[in-house]
Amino acid sequence: MRRTFWIGAIASAVFASACATASPPPTNTLVESRIAVRAAEDAGAANDPEAAHYLALARQQVADAERLMRGHQDWTAQRVLERAKVHADLARERARYASARADAEATQQQIARLQSEGQP
Repeated sequence: MRRTFWIGAIASAVFASACATASPPPTNTLVESRIAVRAAEDAGAANDPEAAHYLALARQQVADAERLMRGHQDWTAQRVLERAKVHADLARERARYASARADAEATQQQIARLQSEGQP
């Protein structure tokens, strides 16, 4: 009986210490997310409605993660920063797509104009 008590107590202590172990602050992920947000801004994400939506999500998630990190909720902050990076990357790619599409449309219009000028 006494032995079972001590085994249970030791197992509980080991389990509790494993659960209480804090994860390190996700500073690298924070930097990566900020860089991704900046890249989306530089790609012109604010100029396309869909890209702007994802950019706003990424910015808010970075701010939320910073607040979580100040509260030492590093594991949750890590997950939020991972989502922020994905949203920022999506905003950047959406902005690139919108820019490429606008360039293609402008080229098509120029071709149509040149063809119409060449017709007698």
